[in-house]
Amino acid sequence: MGMGRLTSIKAHDDRYTGFTKIARTLEGKGVETEVYERGTIQIIPQLTYKTSGDRNIYRSVHEALVNGRDKSRRICMISAQARLDDINKDVKSYLSEDDKLAEELQTLNDIISRELEEER
Repeated sequence: MGMGRLTSIKAHDDRYTGFTKIARTLEGKGVETEVYERGTIQIIPQLTYKTSGDRNIYRSVHEALVNGRDKSRRICMISAQARLDDINKDVKSYLSEDDKLAEELQTLNDIISRELEEER
């Protein structure tokens, strides 16, 4: 199993939230923009929006990102607890008692647990 770059939850959320605005701004300045969603085959994403596309599923880059994220979230919530268990196991082997990463891991556990409760 691979591990991604470690960043704080706040830094991740700030960039995640801000990206739709950035994408809309870039497209407004004429930058060709493409948005993909998970396909039925995980390694083959599906193009859902392209600035110059004539077969777009969505009307704008913003709509494509928001709807794609919502769809992806629903898919990911199915296996969220198992994934969280894997992350806890992998990361805990690197932690010390006073490690800042331990605080971030606890925050992640709290967030995912709340999300799972809301889904029920």
